[in-house]
Amino acid sequence: MQHTKQLISAFLVSINYYYHRENTLYLRACILAVFTHFALAVCFILMDIGMLGLLNLLNIAPWLMAIRLIQHSRYRSAILTMAFGVYAFVVYSHGYLGAGFGIEMVLWPLSFLVTINARISVRNAIYFGALCLLTFIYLYVFTFSNMSVLSDYRLYIFTLIVALSGAPLIIGMMSMKHTFIRQKAKLEKLAHFDSLTDLFNRHYFYKFLEDRKQEIKMDRSQFCLALVDIDKFKEINDRHGHDIGDIVLKFIAIFLKEKLTHNQVACRWGGEEFLIYLPQNDIHQARTQLNELREGLANATLIQGYPLSVTASFGLICFEASECIDNAVKRADLLLYKAKESGRNRVEI
Repeated sequence: MQHTKQLISAFLVSINYYYHRENTLYLRACILAVFTHFALAVCFILMDIGMLGLLNLLNIAPWLMAIRLIQHSRYRSAILTMAFGVYAFVVYSHGYLGAGFGIEMVLWPLSFLVTINARISVRNAIYFGALCLLTFIYLYVFTFSNMSVLSDYRLYIFTLIVALSGAPLIIGMMSMKHTFIRQKAKLEKLAHFDSLTDLFNRHYFYKFLEDRKQEIKMDRSQFCLALVDIDKFKEINDRHGHDIGDIVLKFIAIFLKEKLTHNQVACRWGGEEFLIYLPQNDIHQARTQLNELREGLANATLIQGYPLSVTASFGLICFEASECIDNAVKRADLLLYKAKESGRNRVEI
């Protein structure tokens, strides 16, 4: 009696938990199943089919147990409890109703949803999947006729069960597709972007420049590249700490995104260095823009209460289709070194 009260209490708490806290998928399934089985039990009892009413009432117990397990974060045990509860209900219902109602069809989505769940080990998934398969074969092939009181509704019940069995399969596959697309997007972002600054990373930008190189080969044009280095960045790290250094890097990345036009692209080339792609082929025009950008950076105020004066030096080159990207970056690096030697906070071409 005490255990029953605890299960009912867990169910009532789970409703509040569901509506006011996490809205977890597992709790949704459990609460929906409890209400469904209770409603079916009432219907069957009113139809004077007491055995089916009793089966539905008994099948509420594993769902209440699953709710209790979820509240204690024992998700794997909850999933297995739900799965075996459904499995037992299918077997008992088939035994009572007999063949032709399609009750055994429920085993297919059940095995699918359990085996793809990441919380279930591969071994347990194989065992449960095999159990569902063998049970389905037995119930479907070695069937027996039973003059059930619901025989007149056999076709309607069969259609309903097949529809309800197919829905979890479709929903599960769509969920897998959605997860796959989302994970693919995350992997692509990791492959293309720097995690700290959210600018393109060196690996992706190299490919980007190769594509631009092929374009200028076709139309015999040029583009400009600017290698940017934060002045005295090591002193910022040593004096203020690496956390502040990261703030500086993020700030400059945001600054570049805001100041560059839509067809100009920046990447974090490495450490405190950034590489900027400028599609214009006039290096003097590019220099004018970079000087405006350099002055704006020097006059900018960093957020979070750190009044740091940050400047940067630039090495600007005009890239030609005949040279390789590594050589072009080396030329820009030599000019950047010249800017540093000439007093920093300047653009060299």
